[in-house]
Amino acid sequence: MMRGYRILRSSNRLDLIINLKEDITNLSLSSPLNYPKIYFFGAGHKFAELSVKQFLLHRLLGIDFNKELLRALNRPDLEIYYPLPPEWRLVIEKYGFKTNTFPNRIRWFGYKLLFIGYGLVTVASTVLLGIKGLFEATSELHKNSAYFHGLTNKNLPNATMVEESHDIISWYSKWIGRTPGLQSVFHSVRNSEITRLEDVLINYVPNEVPSLQKSFQILRFILWSLQSFTICIIDLLSSGYWHVLLWGEAARAFKTKLQNTNALYNDYLFHNSWYLFRPLWTYEAEKKGSRILFYFYSTNCESFKTRDGYPIQANSWQIMTWSNFLVWDTYQADFVKRAIGNKGAIFIVGPIWFQSDNKEIPYLPEDSVAVFDIQPHRDSRYQSLGLENNFFTPETMNRFLLDIYTAAEKNKVVVVLKRKRNIGKLVNNRYQMLIDRLKNSQNFVTIDSDISAFRLIERTSVVISIPFTSTAIIAKEMGKVSIYYDPTGEIQKDDRAAHGIPVISGISELSNWFYDYYNLQEKSIKSYH
Repeated sequence: MMRGYRILRSSNRLDLIINLKEDITNLSLSSPLNYPKIYFFGAGHKFAELSVKQFLLHRLLGIDFNKELLRALNRPDLEIYYPLPPEWRLVIEKYGFKTNTFPNRIRWFGYKLLFIGYGLVTVASTVLLGIKGLFEATSELHKNSAYFHGLTNKNLPNATMVEESHDIISWYSKWIGRTPGLQSVFHSVRNSEITRLEDVLINYVPNEVPSLQKSFQILRFILWSLQSFTICIIDLLSSGYWHVLLWGEAARAFKTKLQNTNALYNDYLFHNSWYLFRPLWTYEAEKKGSRILFYFYSTNCESFKTRDGYPIQANSWQIMTWSNFLVWDTYQADFVKRAIGNKGAIFIVGPIWFQSDNKEIPYLPEDSVAVFDIQPHRDSRYQSLGLENNFFTPETMNRFLLDIYTAAEKNKVVVVLKRKRNIGKLVNNRYQMLIDRLKNSQNFVTIDSDISAFRLIERTSVVISIPFTSTAIIAKEMGKVSIYYDPTGEIQKDDRAAHGIPVISGISELSNWFYDYYNLQEKSIKSYH
């Protein structure tokens, strides 16, 4: 795989994977046989093709696909071993790879069988849980409530914190646009305690949509399951795949359709780690009056501008079908509009909190500089991401830290580094060695990556971020001095991804910026006294 990456780099073709995925994203899928899509796809039938495309891109075109492309570059015939729909195989062959082979057709058929099995499990569990519910007390109605999808323990309010918790649920409870009269928030975090945030109950539930609890609902679901299963088998035998792949998702959507309106939550919230595939059941929930909200917990989503202009925006954002977007500022609103046009409502809400903690921050001088980087991965992991831009390499990240440390030390300022997240053994060894060396200095402090960026920024006067992480925008909103630093000089200062925050390029410019800023501060203090 790494040899394949070197082949692309040496031939100046690092954009191959991104371009190939873009062509696949924009390709129309073959229509299935003329089945009643409304009956199968429900309220989301108008987005049937996009839903299938979202599902396939989400499931198939990730890191494993990148690795297989890179491995194929080392094979004499460039053959790929991967389950792919027939239309995609033809696109990939245009890039010189061999993929439209009999073994791959078998792999694709097996992949479809896998999701027939998933659909059977989904249908069976829905029926069994429904029958079980007939003999249990009816659950409470979900009045004035919200449900958060895809959270972890770090995203829940921390009852032990003395300071304000900067988690997403705390943010939502303060947001002026939350569901009126909010009484309860439910989430997907298993083994979490039932807590309260002031008067709001916070609790775990196993499913976004409750189980069926009436016999006529269960009977209707069984009838739909038998009919839809027949459609899937016909589809499977006729080389179709739309219904086969999404049968389990369609079953969850029909289950949602059978619910009473007051059994659903007022708001359902999804974050941008789950940006591509919108579940079919959300269209049914929306039709019944629920609000589906897609929120960004970060802003580092855009492709960097080059000297030749803006490249292709990677990661297929253009096929999103969310109805409501919560964004940080006008720049992010413009990013969404460029991706999907005016197809969704956009609400500018400022920085959105996401996770918090109760870990202690060491004492820091008031004039400390908070530094936010992105930890470089091991070479094999980094190369498997299939990035066109070679910015987040160990060389760049090490230069970023060393330059800031050198400029800060000259001005007798403490550097406080908060790494983006704990990536464990994936961290690059050269980067880790540099951190271990700098930690021996009195002017360099590292803090736990789980600590909220908001908490650190509150305690420091200057914030320096690697382009184009969200911490720079948080600092700006909190009234702190905030810049991006680019040690390579490759980042364009007018890049819209900077959200209007200054970009400082190279050690010379950074040193001058430090000198000017701290001399100005010193003069201001003297004139004040």
